[in-house]
Amino acid sequence: MGAFAVLACAALLVGNASSFQALEIDWTEPKPSADVSSAQEGVAPSTLPPTAVSDCIDLNTATAEELQRLPGIGEKLSQKIVQYREECGQFFSVEEIMEVEGIGKKRYEAIKDYLKVTK
Repeated sequence: MGAFAVLACAALLVGNASSFQALEIDWTEPKPSADVSSAQEGVAPSTLPPTAVSDCIDLNTATAEELQRLPGIGEKLSQKIVQYREECGQFFSVEEIMEVEGIGKKRYEAIKDYLKVTK
């Protein structure tokens, strides 16, 4: 029995069907807030994992702004990633991002599923 039917039965059992009619329930999923102005430095807004490799961020072409969409990557760290790429050349693997100062094993584990490398 669905939640709607349970509420209807409960309202009828207590003899107050009119209170049931006044009840409005929004069963839709809440939409995520687009406001990221309150985000702290170094903490990206929550995102869902990509559904395909084509949805991932390419370490060899991403801008600093695109990199900031990654969990835990803020303005400073995204600039370090771009600077590393400019100084050392293209990335050859996703794991290579751990060569960037500030990206250790823990942070890598949090972002690896969002990354790809094209050659």
